[in-house]
This record gives sequence, structure tokens and C-alpha cells, in this order.
Amino acid sequence: MDMKREKLLQALAQGHTRTTAAFLAGISIDTIKDWERRGDEYSDRIREAEVAACSIAEASIAAAMQDDWRAALAYLERRSRTEWGKQQQVELSGPAGGAIPVQFQGLSTDELRKLARGDANPNA
Repeated sequence: MDMKREKLLQALAQGHTRTTAAFLAGISIDTIKDWERRGDEYSDRIREAEVAACSIAEASIAAAMQDDWRAALAYLERRSRTEWGKQQQVELSGPAGGAIPVQFQGLSTDELRKLARGDANPNA
């Protein structure tokens, strides 16, 4: 198992997702979750490997921002979404561009709650 653990740590440190790293190490994602639940030294090493990969990626972006405005813009769009993120408006309309007909009359409070939760059929 130690060899699989080391393969997992190596894959995580290279920036792979947990799913891909688990596959490369020959284990399931549930095994990683089990190791983390234990809260031992190994769960700390998993997090350290992920942080190391993130740190390398952040340093690469920071370096790229010096010479490429697109890298700087991508950074700002993700870092400060409210100020720099792409703004998008979506308008929905019904038949012939009119209002979307919505029928709420006659629905009970429970049926309205089901609709609010996204249940497809509130009468079911």
C-alpha cells in the first residue's frame, strides 16, 4: 500500500485531480476519503501535495502576468469576479416574446415548496 500512497502523492503534487490521481495510483477515490477521515499524518501529506501543485500553478500565472496581459486579465476575472468577471444577462420570454405563463393559483403551500426546491411535478 505504501507504493500506492506514494504514487497518489506524486500525482497530486503534479496537479492531477483526486480522481485522476487515484486512478494513476490504482486505488479508488473512496480510499482517499477513508485515509483523510482518519486524520493521520498521511491525510496531511495529501493536502500538502495538493497545496504544492497549486503553489506551482500560482507562481506560473504570476510570472506569465508580467509579459502577457491575457494572463493578468484571466487572473483578475477569477480573483475578483464582481469587479472583473464577465457580466452576462439572460432574458427569457414566452410565446411571441411575451410573458412566460406560470400557474400558481390553486397550489397548496406544500406544492409551492416542492416547486421552489425544483421538484419537477409538485402534485406527485
